[in-house]
Amino acid sequence: MSEEQALIKTTSGDYTGKIVIGADGVNSLIAKAINPNKAAETMYRVSVRTYFSNVKDVIGHENLIEVHYLKDLIPGYFWIFHMHNNIKNVGLGMNEKTAIKYGVKLGKVLS
Repeated sequence: MSEEQALIKTTSGDYTGKIVIGADGVNSLIAKAINPNKAAETMYRVSVRTYFSNVKDVIGHENLIEVHYLKDLIPGYFWIFHMHNNIKNVGLGMNEKTAIKYGVKLGKVLS
């Protein structure tokens, strides 16, 4: 393994990659492992979501979860979860303190 790779050890096996994304919520095990002091702080997130139907998947993308970082949302994010029957769960999320500080209205951004 090179210095440019992360190693994750699990009961199911070891995994390597260039980055680790801890998409396991506010009580993230990844965040606690990387920075236990910061993980002890209380943090709240705000998010909005909607569903779109009749959206055809690109072949090979049916099982993807997309996470995008947009300049206007940083340090927030934008997601697309591909669901069954050509339905997509689309949403935006951000740290509550940041949203308040900059007056970001996620519902307005999403519309």
